[in-house]
Amino acid sequence: MSFAQNLQSIRARNGLTQEQLAEELNVTRQSVSKWESGQSFPEMETLLKICERYHTGLDELMRGSVEERNEEEADAFIRHTKVFSIQMALSVSAIIMGLAVISLFDGIARENFLGAFFLAVVAASVITLIVSGMEHSRFVKKHPKVKPVYTEKEVERADHIFSWATAVGVGLILIGFIVSSYLDDTYDRVIYSNMSGAVFLAMTALAVGIFIFFGIRRGMYHVEEYNKENARAVTSQKTDKKVGAACGVIMLIATCVFLVWGFWGMPGGMYTGNWRDYVGHWGISWIVFPVGGILCAIASILIKAVGGEEDAEQDVKKDE
Repeated sequence: MSFAQNLQSIRARNGLTQEQLAEELNVTRQSVSKWESGQSFPEMETLLKICERYHTGLDELMRGSVEERNEEEADAFIRHTKVFSIQMALSVSAIIMGLAVISLFDGIARENFLGAFFLAVVAASVITLIVSGMEHSRFVKKHPKVKPVYTEKEVERADHIFSWATAVGVGLILIGFIVSSYLDDTYDRVIYSNMSGAVFLAMTALAVGIFIFFGIRRGMYHVEEYNKENARAVTSQKTDKKVGAACGVIMLIATCVFLVWGFWGMPGGMYTGNWRDYVGHWGISWIVFPVGGILCAIASILIKAVGGEEDAEQDVKKDE
């Protein structure tokens, strides 16, 4: 593919108009139009900016195929999601299942053994959760947007499977509760009492694993949600910077007011001729800080409600 075709593909994939792309690259819309029609090429500095902003290589941009890379990214997204769903589901379910085992053997096996067993299960699960979470964060950072690969029929089928999986998970929890209640009411022996809790926890572990596994797998088909979520993360970072700047100004003003009010302030401060005997307004001027905190909260709400919506509209709902 040519540079012109690759640029068109990049723009379409990110939901940008020629004018929006030109604004991001600090050029005119006419320049973008000429690039896409093959009439001219951007300067090297602009090419490097395109590569950095849209995660592509210079050689690929000029002589390769961005479309093929998009397909490779989609395949990588599918492989990553499948592994991630298994890791998350097994890790969380393992912890609950470990509790089921402890409940089953409580009063039968040694407490030290049961404690060591549960700690080993928790340690392995937490390590897996941390590693898989870090891997997922790296993947999202490297692939902030993924091209949809599934047809509408396949997406509907995935939603249908997720609905049934959710129903099965809820059913397992209900079955566990019913069996647990039956064992508690029918038998008084310790073994049956232990089985009561173990059955309920085991069923809950299976249900939670099903919820997590099929919930993450559903996201593999709804790529647009993945892309929008990452766009919202970028928008959130922009909004947080605005909130931080506003709160910084508010608290700086509050500190100045606190000092001025404390030393001099409103009438009532007394000076007896000795600096050590000076009585200012320190006993009341502290109130500016909670007031500043309230103003920060108000500013945060307003910025996120107004500015956040504007950023979201630009980053998530761009017009073609």
